[in-house]
Amino acid sequence: MKRKGTGSRSETQALARYCADRLSLWCLCGKPACARARSCRGDVEACAGLLAAWLEALQRQEDVAPTFADMEARIDTPQEMRLYRGWRDLLARAEAHAKTPPAETALLREQVRRQAEALVRQMDWERQQ
Repeated sequence: MKRKGTGSRSETQALARYCADRLSLWCLCGKPACARARSCRGDVEACAGLLAAWLEALQRQEDVAPTFADMEARIDTPQEMRLYRGWRDLLARAEAHAKTPPAETALLREQVRRQAEALVRQMDWERQQ
């Protein structure tokens, strides 16, 4: 029985594959066929799961990342300080070229995560039908 307002399984699969390709999930996959094609060539549900796991890992890392003050407190040698300052300079230059504000990036990341999870739930539901 098909739920009212949803497409067929093949439509959902096509949408999932389109999203996977737009987000370049083949980079996360690691399968040779996907890398050669630079497109999802395997199980698109697995790709959606990889994206959800990747976004969760990014969020966990962001939650536990030390502050610059914490990092500076752990520096012991002049060489470490030079490396640290060089890294900070590179970060500052990269941030100067960034076009998307951090708050907007976080919002977009959360929206993509929710959409990927919804797509996985939809595919799970269709598989059970």
